Amino acid sequence: MAVGSGTYLAALITTLIVYVSLVYLFKFENTVSRKKRLQYLNVQMDDRPGQLGLVCSTLGDLEVNLKRVELIKENPSNNVIQMEMLIKIPTRLEFTEIISALENLSGVHKVTIE
Repeated sequence: MAVGSGTYLAALITTLIVYVSLVYLFKFENTVSRKKRLQYLNVQMDDRPGQLGLVCSTLGDLEVNLKRVELIKENPSNNVIQMEMLIKIPTRLEFTEIISALENLSGVHKVTIE
């Protein structure tokens, strides 16, 4: 509208303001969204040889980065352990994809993301 009434300078300044705002807001949004991609993942699974490797290999195939891993055996009488992990999820990956991939593994009982 400003260009049609002859105020080219106002139109140019407005365009530059919008362009700069969009570029910097995009960078800010990416920075904030990267921080949100850190999540806690809890997996209850059988306590048997190779089970930990199977879960970690599946996460590696999905390009999920493990930041911290803790194994907890709440009841020594049963063969179930809980693995609590802090993971960094790639931006292209949804939480549901991780949960379904892990739940499809034999020996995995329950998967939750906090």
